[in-house]
Amino acid sequence: MLPLVLVTPMPAAAQSVLWSTYFLSGTRAFEDGRFDQAERLYQSALKEAETFAPNGRPMVMSLLSFARLYAVRGKWGPGEELVRRALPLIETAWKPTDVDAARALSMAASFYLVQRTYPPASSLTRAALAIVENALGAAHADLLSYLSQLGEITRLQAEYPESEAAFRRVLMIREREWGPNHPGVSSTLIDVALLQQIRGDRAEAAGPRARALAILSRTSLEAERQYRRTLAVMENVMGRAHPSVARALYDLAALEESAEHYTEAEPLAARALEILQEALGSDHLYLAAGLENQAALLRKLRRDRQAQTLEARAQAIRAHHAQQGGGR
Repeated sequence: MLPLVLVTPMPAAAQSVLWSTYFLSGTRAFEDGRFDQAERLYQSALKEAETFAPNGRPMVMSLLSFARLYAVRGKWGPGEELVRRALPLIETAWKPTDVDAARALSMAASFYLVQRTYPPASSLTRAALAIVENALGAAHADLLSYLSQLGEITRLQAEYPESEAAFRRVLMIREREWGPNHPGVSSTLIDVALLQQIRGDRAEAAGPRARALAILSRTSLEAERQYRRTLAVMENVMGRAHPSVARALYDLAALEESAEHYTEAEPLAARALEILQEALGSDHLYLAAGLENQAALLRKLRRDRQAQTLEARAQAIRAHHAQQGGGR
């Protein structure tokens, strides 16, 4: 005979604790890249949620986290099925104005971001951002993650003016909340500079980029560990070849460049460039900016011939877009 505890329904509070244990442990395993373990834990969390909150918030969080894991593992069909199960539940689990509903919508958006299906990622992120703006105001610190996600998605969609506007809002909030010399501010300055460079204004981009490098030159060892940790998590939750990983690599490359460690910075930027070319194609303006940045690093290493080759590729991309009247 099975022990009574295994066949008697647990109180909701106890089940909630058990669900939280499975869910949080699964999330830690996921971020560490222990995907098999994460899948087992998320499956247990989902089973618990089905027994005590089949239409509630734990079910939504379980479905969306499981979907994100499936996305990283390339299981798009099962993952999207979980997202589609979760989206109607968001409307019943939270009020439409609840900021926790925005977090759930952002999690759903992240599935499509990993999948590189940007239109639904964009619409879900915009819906989440609108909820938080209406609830907390247009300059609240809780907007940071939503604005950053929207900036990344619109950059990958080649919606550059909107992307730059989003990152400028991020910059304003981070400077106010963290101070002008925080490493997080440097990362956003690089975003702004990158977008200015993408639209061809390298002179304007030089200012925020120089300021970012100056901040990074004073960065502590702990901040460097955090950058590397962020890169590792991004590789695990987005996949090693996702263009968002390229953006994280650029942060780490800038950190090395700020210390004049050009030999260490160059392979990081080179890997970012490979990711962008594979993910976006050989004729994307984001790639042109990456080629120009890589060429600048190569010149600092006195590898001028290689730099010239990359600069010529960037110029060809820009010339093609000029002939086409803009675009990606």
